[in-house]
Amino acid sequence: MGLGRYKNGKFDLILSLRHNADATRIGQWERSFRRASEILFDATDGQMQFGKLYVANNSIGGTEADAWLLPDEGTSSSFVNALGIPGLHMNLKSDEKNKPFVVIHEFGHYGFGLYDEYIGPSGSAECTGTTSGGACIMEHGYWNGDQIADDGTLTPGPVNEFCVEDNHDPDSDTDQESIHGEPCWNTIHTNFPDVAIPDGLPGGPVPGGHEDVDWILLAEDPRFVLLLDKSGSMSAGNGISGVRFGADYWTQYLATSGDSLSIIAYNHGQDVILPLTSLDATTDLGSTLTAIGSITPGGTTNVGGALDSGLMQILSPGDRAATQVAILFSDGLHNTGTPPESVVDDLVENGVRVYTIGFGPYADQARLEQIADDTGGRFEFIDADPDSDAGQLEIQNYLIEISGEVRDGSGIVTMMPGLLPEPAASEFAAVKDVVRLKGSSKTTLAAVGKIPLAFRVRSTGFDHRAYIESGSDRATFVVSHKEGTAVNFFLTAPDGTLVNPQTDTDVTLVNPTYAPYAFYVVRKPASGFWTMRVTRGQATGAIPFKIFAFSENRDIAFGINGINRAYRVMDTIKLQSQVVFKTPLTALRSPIASIDLKPPGTKTLTVGRLGLLKGAQTVVLKERTVKTPVSGNASRSLARVANGVYENVLQFDEPGSYSVTLKMVNQGKATEAEAEAERKRDGESEPAREPAPMFIRTKRFQIHVGPLPEGKDVESGDQSPSGSGSSSITKQGTILKTSQISKASVGSGGFHVDIGLELRPSEESSG
Repeated sequence: MGLGRYKNGKFDLILSLRHNADATRIGQWERSFRRASEILFDATDGQMQFGKLYVANNSIGGTEADAWLLPDEGTSSSFVNALGIPGLHMNLKSDEKNKPFVVIHEFGHYGFGLYDEYIGPSGSAECTGTTSGGACIMEHGYWNGDQIADDGTLTPGPVNEFCVEDNHDPDSDTDQESIHGEPCWNTIHTNFPDVAIPDGLPGGPVPGGHEDVDWILLAEDPRFVLLLDKSGSMSAGNGISGVRFGADYWTQYLATSGDSLSIIAYNHGQDVILPLTSLDATTDLGSTLTAIGSITPGGTTNVGGALDSGLMQILSPGDRAATQVAILFSDGLHNTGTPPESVVDDLVENGVRVYTIGFGPYADQARLEQIADDTGGRFEFIDADPDSDAGQLEIQNYLIEISGEVRDGSGIVTMMPGLLPEPAASEFAAVKDVVRLKGSSKTTLAAVGKIPLAFRVRSTGFDHRAYIESGSDRATFVVSHKEGTAVNFFLTAPDGTLVNPQTDTDVTLVNPTYAPYAFYVVRKPASGFWTMRVTRGQATGAIPFKIFAFSENRDIAFGINGINRAYRVMDTIKLQSQVVFKTPLTALRSPIASIDLKPPGTKTLTVGRLGLLKGAQTVVLKERTVKTPVSGNASRSLARVANGVYENVLQFDEPGSYSVTLKMVNQGKATEAEAEAERKRDGESEPAREPAPMFIRTKRFQIHVGPLPEGKDVESGDQSPSGSGSSSITKQGTILKTSQISKASVGSGGFHVDIGLELRPSEESSG
């Protein structure tokens, strides 16, 4: 997710080099961005420049990045008006390490919301129609802007300004005019009112006062802090057990070697259970787990103080890391100490995402959602009692999802709930055989391999296949089940062999005796379908569980827009998704969003132009396409061009937190979106590039339809809602009309999508 921000005339950005760059290559990018900042300063008459540029090498920091710096040459692209929006970034090809002008052109799309001025709905177009110094940055190509040779020699270009009313698009045929209806400077001023539009034509001498850019290399260790609510309200419904369970689960299972971890329990004050500690295979967290188990509830709730303490722990090494995440557990209302809103700006300033977990009848859902939204995290409300098996399973599964979401290159391939039902009388013999087979001291893997195939959903067992793509560095296969049950977990490789962690040095099995989980880690996994098998252990009764498969591949990223905010009942919610394999892809199989409408009651849903639907539903996201003229075709025939943005709209007619699972599948046909669009515009018949490898990615999230509850101050004896003030109001969504949602155009230089109103970002390309 882009975590860039604008403050006091400076843009702070995160840059992710999508390969292991040497010092020379990093130096070339630094030189280009420093010069790009000077171009931006000149173009904005000294009002704007780059400030702090946080740089992550070796493909880390991809989920936080505002720009991916790619190793291959080609055509760069960028989303439009996407600064700070999760999952959206500039894609800068290797050429731009020598072309700072293109960096600013793409930033014009990404940071300012500008569209190209050299193309329009009918194809080639122009803004000023000249290559003089008064031409617009959004009009001309790299050959008209500053360029830097490999030896550092700068060749200044004549184009370094944005257009104004007096020199903008005289025949009104550019994309900027078609979509925004105004020159570039007016759009910049609309999005940044503190910036003044120049008087007359832009130009004149280069202004003085540009400050050096801060080029900051980020540390590679992922940093996590757990913030555990131990206030008095946690005694209601024994909610403290949910916090203990979640903290214990993360510490034992999800914290891995190479992480840095801190744990803080809070009420009106903060108790640092574990200062930020770098973890490795020898780290003993026994005393930390004991301290977690000893947390007792009492006192009032200071959410802001907890966030501030967590920030101090994350920054305690004295530098900033590429991945910095706080996970805030709470069941109640902030009612003392530092207001959380006063800490949010510091969290954003320092690149810390906050994931929030609320549970219980007193949770301030409105505030927890806003904290997550403002920092680029995600809010999850746990419907079930946190002391129940179902509640703990929800907490456990959300933590698994967070871990897979924030780690570089880690993507969820599949997640599937399952249930081993209570055996019928006729099934007891089969169940007994399976249990005995695994429990016998004489059991061999060969014997286990004789367990009948294709359990599907039976009382004896459950099978699920997960596809791991070629190029995956590591795959993790997990079963998560409720505490107090016993299951057996087996893994079969694509060639049909049963995985043996005792003899295969590339496989690790973690299966603690009393833990409600087990998982396999497979290094450099073979591509193909891996079968996860869950069978009944010694427990009786029905056994609910959930299985996950993760694949670590830093070339693949999966972004979703339209989820990180609260909506009102009957708001039009526009879901958008895009998948990147190095660059954005087209021709994926149409993504399917499965929406659970059951909890906390029977809901209805409107999908596109369909009527109201009941129960759990699936929604197909369609890839956006537009028509564009084919180059050199005298008949002016049009080609239909897709741009890799998949979308649909939906509405809910009752408030609540709705669970959505979105699945993206590449069947081996997906290719680079911009290269494919260029091929069609040029009238070529052959595919533009080799297709990306087959892969599957899945994400689950909640859509919060409000007004969300603002919580109750039970610790002060107040049983009425209070505390969040206008937080839920300021984050409410604008009701969009279907006719206003989008308009799109494609020109000879790239594709553009304007989503409209608050949901603005799109993908655009230039050369």
